[in-house]
Amino acid sequence: MQIEDHRQDIASHSDYVEVTKSNKKKKKPIVDIDQLPAVMMVEDVQAFLRIGRPQTYKLVSEGNFHSVRIGRTIRISRDSFINWFQGQADGIIDYP
Repeated sequence: MQIEDHRQDIASHSDYVEVTKSNKKKKKPIVDIDQLPAVMMVEDVQAFLRIGRPQTYKLVSEGNFHSVRIGRTIRISRDSFINWFQGQADGIIDYP
């Protein structure tokens, strides 16, 4: 195999990677609290609150609402999350 063949292989691979990255779907923000699933994922909380992933995991790890770890995934109770959210909504709370 010639050097030019390797360059073409690398170029075609980088094109593939760019296309794959651009096809990544972002979760749309959930604007209606009734749209939340009964058992939520971290991404659902993130989309609803419109915050970043690290902030979302921080909320979960601090025990602000009931969550369960199943293997490598985290599931969150919608009712617990809504109770927490409505409690936060009563007044402005500065949350870093």
